[in-house]
Amino acid sequence: MNITPLAFALLVAPPSAAGAKITSSEARVKTGSFEDTTTPTPGEGNVFTKYADTPDESNADTPANGDVLQITEVADKGSEGVCDEQDWFELWIDPIASPGGLDLSGFLLLTDDLEGNWTFPAGDQGHYPAGYSFICFQGDDPVAGPTTFSLGSDDVVIIKDTSGAIVATSPQRARWGGYGVTYARTNSVDENFVYTTTPTPGAENKINPLIRINEVSNGATEDTCNGRPWLEVNVLQGRGDRNGGPLDFTDVVLTNDQAGGLGNHVSFTFPDVEYREGYSVLCMMGENPATSPQFLITQGDTVSMLDPFGHTFSAMVYSHVEGMSAGTSYSYNDKTGSFEDTTTPTPGEDNVFTKYTKTKSYLKKPLDMLVPVEV
Repeated sequence: MNITPLAFALLVAPPSAAGAKITSSEARVKTGSFEDTTTPTPGEGNVFTKYADTPDESNADTPANGDVLQITEVADKGSEGVCDEQDWFELWIDPIASPGGLDLSGFLLLTDDLEGNWTFPAGDQGHYPAGYSFICFQGDDPVAGPTTFSLGSDDVVIIKDTSGAIVATSPQRARWGGYGVTYARTNSVDENFVYTTTPTPGAENKINPLIRINEVSNGATEDTCNGRPWLEVNVLQGRGDRNGGPLDFTDVVLTNDQAGGLGNHVSFTFPDVEYREGYSVLCMMGENPATSPQFLITQGDTVSMLDPFGHTFSAMVYSHVEGMSAGTSYSYNDKTGSFEDTTTPTPGEDNVFTKYTKTKSYLKKPLDMLVPVEV
């Protein structure tokens, strides 16, 4: 039997299902798509038979009600005036999808380290309203919340329904928490979380990032980075009166999506380094690529910082006024919440904003230049 090249390609196409047998093939069906079959029919009409041991493709670890029930904020070091300053986490129930709230009676709360678990109470106490609610750890009432375990600095919060299926989880996070600092979802649409210094238990999250890109200079600054460009990171001094210690920046990623039609995406991964509260300067284009990013930040570039789990916790678009280079910087103004140009770079210190004076042009207007000059 002669087989055309196209038919041969169909015959040897690898099956897509996990655990597919060597006798299987993929074939076009009435649906206009390919499906697996255990009855290959080279040169004949396709016949479809299913595997006897086809595995269930559903993922038991995937939240079943992730769009309706979400964990939106986690406090693993406590917050002032909340839960007697013990750990807590926040729930959000979509008021559009479930305006009457949800009955969580019999649902199970636990953490990924299996330190303990707690069962949501039955009856009215197990019914949670639409919108925001929060649950305290280490309280006195075992009906209101867990009393025998708390949150570790990197524990993942897990909620399972009565069948054991996971319905909500908090994401993995870096160990950057502190008193008065929470890991909060930026909005209800995407799954990005950041550490914020403005806890909002039972209310819409307000993001004031614990860590942010604070200042960028692309020109020479006296006594800084040997005249090379630099970027300043600010770790806010907002973790209450309990010193959280330095933050481990190992595997944090700095990315730059370059503008100007270049379309390049460049990045730098932080080595084993710790940043303390306050300002830290990262020198660019240094001699050692392991400790210094080997790229510049230029007009229109989008610069971001991602935690080791891929969550963006700081981002900015570099819109420095053209012509400003040496002796200038592009700095974050916490009063306006935006970046501004300044002629007073302050690497390692509070930002200062001074305006630059444009050089006035003394060129005559075109018509003035035609007037004869009397000698």
